[in-house]
Amino acid sequence: MTLALSKQTLQTLIKMQCPDWQGRLFYFEQIDSTNQFLLDKSQSRLPLASIAFANVQTAGRGQHGRPWLTLSHHNLTFSIAYRFKSLIQVQGLSLTVGVILAQVLKELGAQNLGLKWPNDLYYDGRKLAGILCENKVHAKGQVYTVIGIGLNCYLPEELRAQIGQPVADLIDVLRSPIDRYSLFIDLAASLIKRLKVFTQAGFQAFKQEYSELDVLTTREVEREYLKKTHKALALGVNDQGAMLIKQDGNIIEILDNSPNSIKLIPKT
Repeated sequence: MTLALSKQTLQTLIKMQCPDWQGRLFYFEQIDSTNQFLLDKSQSRLPLASIAFANVQTAGRGQHGRPWLTLSHHNLTFSIAYRFKSLIQVQGLSLTVGVILAQVLKELGAQNLGLKWPNDLYYDGRKLAGILCENKVHAKGQVYTVIGIGLNCYLPEELRAQIGQPVADLIDVLRSPIDRYSLFIDLAASLIKRLKVFTQAGFQAFKQEYSELDVLTTREVEREYLKKTHKALALGVNDQGAMLIKQDGNIIEILDNSPNSIKLIPKT
């Protein structure tokens, strides 16, 4: 498929894989941010697992508000809205989404994939995709969550130079171009199905899969917290998706929504 599929066609193809899906699909040729669009609908009666897809994002963002640079019509950017009973139920969500994303790509033949806590998918040590989960807490503690995904399908050299860190695209991974509409359909369907499992069982149901992809465990890392940098040893994650590190002889638990930045120290 070389031409863009219509909203109706995409929605029909997703529903073929998920017959009980009742969510809405919002299709944009261009928008500032799919995450922001769905966040702005937090007070509406939006059906569960509604999705916003965009061919072009002009103000996409990543963790800590960093801009997400992407090439229009060549990369995959979309968001999905979900509701949870409490913030506790959301723990480990970004890690779970990373597992789901990696599994779909593995089914397409991808190898050498890894997950860097809490929200990055790597290929051969380079960033391939990012995940951004944003929450709005409503009355009685209920949480409206938007999960944003940015996946590099094609990155020209000039854009790679602008990003400022080692990055990869799906051509690097699969050695050939991929139809991003078909990939979007598969990812959306997998998220719809497996987020139901997460809602019922939490991150613990995905912990083993995550551990097999974890690129940080047993590695030396730098923890940046309150403008100070500390060296530590990564020890993996607990059943709630919190990262465990050993710093100055103490075991520290870091939640995925905490103001910490964890960087992998390259091997010498």
